[in-house]
Amino acid sequence: MTDACTLHDPITRAIYDALTAAEALEAAFANAERVGLLNEERFERGGDLNRGELSVESFSRDEIHALRDLAESLEPAILGETQTWFVHDECDMSGGHEESAITRQGDALIWLRSSLRNLADRLSDVVRLQEAEQLTIALQ
Repeated sequence: MTDACTLHDPITRAIYDALTAAEALEAAFANAERVGLLNEERFERGGDLNRGELSVESFSRDEIHALRDLAESLEPAILGETQTWFVHDECDMSGGHEESAITRQGDALIWLRSSLRNLADRLSDVVRLQEAEQLTIALQ
């Protein structure tokens, strides 16, 4: 169990949040695997993240950009798993509206995209706090 006192340090708290996000990403990868999505090349890069593991190298701007790029690359596949149609208003009062449905694979892709973005944001928090600490020390 995490000691609540150690989480008062902003960097420690941000690292804890990143580790929690990595666990959530591991669950999203497992779900994607259950629906048959992980046989694609784009997920080979997931490597350690597929197992929810972070390393010191994970806390870098390059890793953050790579996670965001991977999340963005899922967009076309998500759109391909989404069907949208227009429902006309019976009384012709509102002009109608759009409705959409998504497959299980699309739902898994959305969960994976969200988890990738969340981890990238949590890693970014750590990197920014580390940089702020370094600047503070340099300015003193």
